[in-house]
Amino acid sequence: MTDDELLDAYLSTRIHFVTGEGDIVETVPEDFPGGLEVTMAEAFGLDVSEVWCVSAENPRSQEVSDADNIARNQALDELLREMKLPFLYGFGEAPDGSYSESTTLVGLRDDANIARHRDALIVIARQFEQNAVFRFIGFTQELVPVVNNLFIGRVGYRLRIKRLLRSSSFD
Repeated sequence: MTDDELLDAYLSTRIHFVTGEGDIVETVPEDFPGGLEVTMAEAFGLDVSEVWCVSAENPRSQEVSDADNIARNQALDELLREMKLPFLYGFGEAPDGSYSESTTLVGLRDDANIARHRDALIVIARQFEQNAVFRFIGFTQELVPVVNNLFIGRVGYRLRIKRLLRSSSFD
């Protein structure tokens, strides 16, 4: 994959997750028809002001075995539990479904610890050798560089959160 293709892949990624209320949510481009226009923080809930998507899978965008990815996700889960930050599980996916990987959505509250928590998430992403992470503030999705010099600076665009399904249980 060329550098431009890698950047395009990041910028076109759609994030999917299930909220605490049982809504299935997908990020979509701003010009996507339909959808409910809410911020990622509103969809995440729990009175957070911004949401970060951090993955432990496929270091430096190089695919590794399922067993390795499972172990990496478990280690990420343990680190986030130690930090006592609210998080939800999700996955990132190419728009055509040709690629997907697990991601963890971490909610940050606008309090005295927010800068420390932002820095800690970058350190964690670096530990798992991630090229970049996503940060959602308002209707902006920012690509935050971690280990790849291709991503120096931030790239953002508006987005919508599309509620696909409302369900009281997932039996």
